[in-house]
Amino acid sequence: MPQGVWFRSDNSTEWKPFSPHIPKIRPRLAPWAQRKNLLTKKKWERMQKVEDQNKYPRGELQRLCDLDKTAMLHGQRLALLEAVILLEVVLREFLRGSLLKRGINGRELEDLLGSISLSNLISAFIPLAVRLSSKQVKLLRDLRSAAKLRNRIVHYNLPNEKIDINQVRQHIASMQKLLKFLFSRWPIPPLRPQQIVNV
Repeated sequence: MPQGVWFRSDNSTEWKPFSPHIPKIRPRLAPWAQRKNLLTKKKWERMQKVEDQNKYPRGELQRLCDLDKTAMLHGQRLALLEAVILLEVVLREFLRGSLLKRGINGRELEDLLGSISLSNLISAFIPLAVRLSSKQVKLLRDLRSAAKLRNRIVHYNLPNEKIDINQVRQHIASMQKLLKFLFSRWPIPPLRPQQIVNV
């Protein structure tokens, strides 16, 4: 047990060693204490390099990073709901840009976008709008799973305790990878969505 400063007890004049009980940190309950999440010299140098080059992630990607932290701190229900909303907004804007580029606009475009469910957006329309590699197809499969989990939370009031933190973090990581890819292929630059920080 670590020995620290000395103190005098209230009911005595003698001095006693101060020996506090320090509980052992369990990484399962404290993810911020895991080695992979600790700030190291190498990570700090990478952060400084990004700072010097003024390379910051887009608002949507930064928000997903924040939601990943929320999930780590046992807020996986809220993190998933907000992440799926953000994903749906970006996918719809991407599809809108793709259709405008192909000459579809006006009321018929808005009617089409309003009638597409998130599941159909992920499964059919995004693969039609942009060429995907096998890795990106796998990401879409994971996002379909995220949408199903969102539906269980919304329609069946799935409690936080029954939602796997690692699964939610995996879904958020897939969203980050897919959005990063879509931003590099954005069809019409002026329609690229603004930073969606608070959805």
